Amino acid sequence: MILTEMKQMNSQIKESILKEIDPTKVSKSFCMYVVGKLPHEKIVGYLEEYRNHFINFIEKKMEKEQIPDEVKYDTDTLQHKEKEIARDLEQQSQTQMRQLEMWLDQFKLNKTDWKQIWKEIV
Repeated sequence: MILTEMKQMNSQIKESILKEIDPTKVSKSFCMYVVGKLPHEKIVGYLEEYRNHFINFIEKKMEKEQIPDEVKYDTDTLQHKEKEIARDLEQQSQTQMRQLEMWLDQFKLNKTDWKQIWKEIV
């Protein structure tokens, strides 16, 4: 009887702990773990590669949304819009990449940050 109650209590505690796990924090912890295993030079290379993908994706989206069809036939206005998009895109990509670099620099100081998130998970 006591053994059955203890097993049931252990099962309830285990279930309670598992319900408290935040999948977002688990994902973040895993990402930090993987990044922590990479040499800094590889991370910097991946960051530059990511920046290029980011710029291409956002540029296409901005051109599609910010250049009306009627402007596409007016070369002066089209050039002006394209330059405006390129300028905005460069500013935005630099801001985003600086934020990523700051995060990576902070992460580089402590490669066990992913373990700290475990404490927040439950």
